[in-house]
Amino acid sequence: MKILIVEDEPKTAQDLSETLQEIDPSLTILGITDSIEGMLNFLAYPPAPDLIFLDIHIADALGIELFKKTTVAC
Repeated sequence: MKILIVEDEPKTAQDLSETLQEIDPSLTILGITDSIEGMLNFLAYPPAPDLIFLDIHIADALGIELFKKTTVAC
């Protein structure tokens, strides 16, 4: 499973990434981004994530604003 983490607090993002890897080492963390803009960049190019952990309130917007800017297939 390919995972994208959208979190603007670096420690929280790193903790989540490490916890996921401990739970299931076969998971692939595609990346960690701290903004909607960064997430849109990840979604523009393959491979697409299977799962996105999306913070509700990040630096440049509310996480749900993403759905006004693009269609998310995962």
